[in-house]
Amino acid sequence: MLGDEHVKRRRDAPVGFFEVEAAGLRWLAVPGGVAVAEPLDVSPTHLSTTRLESAAPTGAAADEFGRQLAATHDAGARYFGVPPDGWDGDGYIGTLVLPHAREAAPSWGGFYANLRLRPYLRAAYHQRTLDGHQLI
Repeated sequence: MLGDEHVKRRRDAPVGFFEVEAAGLRWLAVPGGVAVAEPLDVSPTHLSTTRLESAAPTGAAADEFGRQLAATHDAGARYFGVPPDGWDGDGYIGTLVLPHAREAAPSWGGFYANLRLRPYLRAAYHQRTLDGHQLI
């Protein structure tokens, strides 16, 4: 069910911060899939979307959500870590850059290690949160 509008604002948002989120939301909205907030307005400093209403946690609702989630996953992606359709840059986890894959990785594990773990381990090491002994 759709509710009213939701607006996220951040004056100091990194370049593409809200734009890649809007692209990702559009990409996830597949016929028969899980309900996804629809981007209504996007700029470098804000994202306005429809607001999704929560549903009662019933067995029937869980079954339906499972069917919808399967449809979302069945829509698939060209390869692990691919950016959303219509987006060429990287994404974000919070304000940290989330690298997108530019080509298919030979395995999910390789993709995950190289583009999801290594950048953040490297950043933690450079910030002295981790030392070399913790980077096995």
